[in-house]
Amino acid sequence: MAETLQNALLITLIGMGLVFVVIIMLWGLMSLLVRLGSEKEDHGEAEEEAENDDTLAEPAETVSTYDAGKPQAAAAAVAIALALSKKQKSLVNPFDHPSTTTVSAWQAAGRANQIKTKQTRGRAL
Repeated sequence: MAETLQNALLITLIGMGLVFVVIIMLWGLMSLLVRLGSEKEDHGEAEEEAENDDTLAEPAETVSTYDAGKPQAAAAAVAIALALSKKQKSLVNPFDHPSTTTVSAWQAAGRANQIKTKQTRGRAL
């Protein structure tokens, strides 16, 4: 009995140890892949930054005219849209359910079968 218990504990320890070893190996593999992936991305970003530096050296065109009414018109449009959406939401009845008068052919056949096989329980219909 004691020998069987020792064997069981030994097998349990070996199994749990292998599980943790594999988890640690997967963790290391994932961190290695993240490092390899981030180095390639950093290299690509450095090239993009070098290209962007060349384009930034050129003078940017400035807009000479500024229309002061555009931001106000945009703000008014957003306010109206929000007010309309709140109004529509308030008109919706939360207890209003879709109509259940339409029944699929499958449901109709099943209900007809139930009515046909229904027992009257001692009274005549």
